[in-house]
Amino acid sequence: SEVIRDSVLAVSGTLDRYPGGPAVPLKSNADSSVEIDTKKQRRPTDHLRRSLYLLCRRNYQLTELIVFDQPTVAHNCIRRDSSAVVLQSLAMLNGRFVMEQSRHFATRVRSEAGPDPARRITRAFELALGRLPTPEELQLTTRFLARQPENSIDHLCHMLLNTNEFLYVP
Repeated sequence: SEVIRDSVLAVSGTLDRYPGGPAVPLKSNADSSVEIDTKKQRRPTDHLRRSLYLLCRRNYQLTELIVFDQPTVAHNCIRRDSSAVVLQSLAMLNGRFVMEQSRHFATRVRSEAGPDPARRITRAFELALGRLPTPEELQLTTRFLARQPENSIDHLCHMLLNTNEFLYVP
């Protein structure tokens, strides 16, 4: 769970690598979800720090991490369980955090690759998957970008963050 969140932040270019310091505060919402309390953070970018720095209490864990099997602190955790459940896909496809970071990722790609669609595609694949797109992926993605409106690179970046290749280590 923490690795996925940290990887999304790193790929989007928003990860705050500030070491040490107090925990990043969380708040509970009326719908029982838990999110970062940006009003109580000490630094403006604390909400973008590594998951290691998030406050963790027995019944008070960041909702987006619980979905990906973050262990509860009420029990000893000698081994992490892993699962693949529908809520994980829904969190990655529809969650506010991933959607926001996808937009940052797209902004980073536009900035680093310029206006050329092939360079944008290549840079997005390099950042998200650590490799170049295959010729078939490049062809399909180029056609996709050509059919979409201006924000198509946002959709591509969001899609790459949702691939098995990004989420799971083989």
